[in-house]
Amino acid sequence: MADQMVIEAQKFINSYDIAGIPKVEENGRTGWAVMFALTRALQHELGISSLSDSFGRTTLATLQSRHPVIGAGTRHEKILKIVQSALYCKGYDGGGTDGTYNDSVAASVRALTQNMGVDGAFPDGVSPKVFKALLTMDTGRHGRADPGRAPRRPAAGPPPRRTAAGTRAPADAPGGGPASGGGTPFVGPARRTAPQRAELGHRLRARLRLPGRRRRRRVRRPFRAPSAPFRGCRRPPAPGSPSRARTTGR
Repeated sequence: MADQMVIEAQKFINSYDIAGIPKVEENGRTGWAVMFALTRALQHELGISSLSDSFGRTTLATLQSRHPVIGAGTRHEKILKIVQSALYCKGYDGGGTDGTYNDSVAASVRALTQNMGVDGAFPDGVSPKVFKALLTMDTGRHGRADPGRAPRRPAAGPPPRRTAAGTRAPADAPGGGPASGGGTPFVGPARRTAPQRAELGHRLRARLRLPGRRRRRRVRRPFRAPSAPFRGCRRPPAPGSPSRARTTGR
């Protein structure tokens, strides 16, 4: 079912005639394409040259420096329209798309922070981190976002429990071990062996693209024969010893 206010948000996105902001279909259904377009529109209003679908560190830092808190005192019409459009796309009342921070917008932002579980952690208004959460498809307890996808629910059955072998297995697994199909291995840092630590370090370096640990090459020195070979296993007599004198007196 099409949402007329989402259509208004999509029309606002299509009003941008910029190469970095793609056009979206005006069908009244929100999705990642709409959220990505709103993110690019915000980056354009902040003066960021390279537009991206990601709300990364550059966007967060620029928004923090220019608009630490977006509220009733904000006088940027396009950014306020982005806030209103994002609220409609997440299922909240945006108070229209007139570019004002009215009472409906303030009430919707408070409801959003409560559903996020961060009520009181940020000042009243749209802080940069709340703005980042606003431009995602996470709906919380309310919203029309992504109606074609069912919400995530915990799997049916008893909760898993930790066994003595260090694995997480369902409570109904016979013998305390993992159920058929295998349990998820759960090995704490204190129980990891040296090969396991090496394997985890290798995976972490591969994920972070870090250079591997260099092994020290053992240099083998060539065997050097003594300059003056001696007979037997005894050391040669020192000069002036009795055995040396007898040898030289013959």
